[in-house]
Amino acid sequence: LEVLQLAKQPDWSVQAPSDSVSPKQTQELTSAASSRSNMHGIGEASIDAHLVNEVEQELEDEEDEEEERKRQRAAAKKEQSELSNTLSRKSKISKNSKKSFWKPVWIINSPLFELGYAMCIMLHAVLMAAELQYRAMDVGYKVSYPHFTQTSHQAYPALEHVFNISEWIFGVLFLIEAILKLMALRWKYFRELWNCFDCILCVFWIADRALENMPFDTSMLRLLRLARLIRLVKLARTVQGFDALAVMTTSLHGSIHALIWVAVLLVLVQMTFALLLSQVLFFYIEDESQPVEDRRDVFEYFGNFTRAMLSMFEITLGNWPPVARLLQEKVSPWLVVFSIGHKIIFGFACLAVINGVFMQETFKVAQQDDQIMLRTVETKKNAHRRKMKMFFQHANEDEDNILSIDEWKDVLSEEKVKHWFAAQGLSISDPDLLWKILDTSGDRQLDLEELIQGTARLQGFAKSLDLAILNMEQKTLQTQTEEIMQNVALIRQQTAMLLRNNYDRTCEQTLRA
Repeated sequence: LEVLQLAKQPDWSVQAPSDSVSPKQTQELTSAASSRSNMHGIGEASIDAHLVNEVEQELEDEEDEEEERKRQRAAAKKEQSELSNTLSRKSKISKNSKKSFWKPVWIINSPLFELGYAMCIMLHAVLMAAELQYRAMDVGYKVSYPHFTQTSHQAYPALEHVFNISEWIFGVLFLIEAILKLMALRWKYFRELWNCFDCILCVFWIADRALENMPFDTSMLRLLRLARLIRLVKLARTVQGFDALAVMTTSLHGSIHALIWVAVLLVLVQMTFALLLSQVLFFYIEDESQPVEDRRDVFEYFGNFTRAMLSMFEITLGNWPPVARLLQEKVSPWLVVFSIGHKIIFGFACLAVINGVFMQETFKVAQQDDQIMLRTVETKKNAHRRKMKMFFQHANEDEDNILSIDEWKDVLSEEKVKHWFAAQGLSISDPDLLWKILDTSGDRQLDLEELIQGTARLQGFAKSLDLAILNMEQKTLQTQTEEIMQNVALIRQQTAMLLRNNYDRTCEQTLRA
């Protein structure tokens, strides 16, 4: 815009003649200025149009770039959201379905890949358990434990080679997994903590196999591989067959918040009782008139704060009769009132309430999990499709994959079929009315898809959303009816006025005649 304004300004490059300029020079300057002004006037329209086009094009380019940046930011924000990650777990495989050798994303996103390496992790854990059992034979032989009369090499001489070969096989398999993920994800591979952990384990395994003498014990590294078993939890949330395991792991994760407050409550209550009993029993422990053995037994359970806390947790959660009988037999028979009262009030009633609240909060968090909700809806949908398909096969006697109205009435005449539909959440009182609702195409025939979709819409009780939609449609119809009534009244008034005017005009013409 500034360029346009400058272009429209007059040419000030030719200065006015001063007193020191000769008449000839003044005439030359005047003629040059007039010629330049004529050229400026001739090309002003073309210059303005060209500049306007350039400025408009630049503004359009800037707007397009800004819109593109906004779309990119919105797409990145949507991809980073938790709900997007939950909903896109199954769609990642289809997005990366293009097979490439140098970027095998289609391999690592395959459920078979995850399932296969989950089996490898489990078999590797079994191998480590067998190897530990094998090494324990040498330890038992060294400490002269009963029935350990020979070393592991003497009992099973070939197992050492089997363990060595198996370690090589599993190590190579896990190394291939890390390489495939690194090729597919590139620098994104190191964003996930488990990938970094697997990479470190692979590096240590290569160093263990390449170097003969490591500066530390490599057996601890093998124990770290057991942490790979936690990957089964992640697998349980992605594989459809592990629904029960996914619910349990999600419930455990959701119980952390409730567990903290349960632990705080238990510690505070047990601390109160531990301090109370320790202070009371100190008089008995310090009483030199009592037998030393009895005082030592009481000190073993309530001699200091830590012993008293352990004893109180044992009374509440574990084997309470030994502690109760010790207090009754050694200290005083009246302490049985405390033991039984504590067990009934806190050990039974309070713990039952705590367990109930803990389970309620845990399952509440588990039911609000997005992945579990998606699986629940999908499971119900598949179950409904399977049951409607079974009903369709039962009702379709001629096997033409079309359900006629006669077949519909015939099968619904059975009371067991009506009860079966009622168990599905669809109570049938009028088969003809239900047929009209299900037959959306109006061809007096039902195929399998119409039956599945129609019964799915009618299942269950009316929800608040359904009532709200019905109320909104009723208000809309009421508003439209009122408008129609107003228009009818207006038309009636206008018609009456026309008739009145026509009558008056006719009377006037008659009078004139």
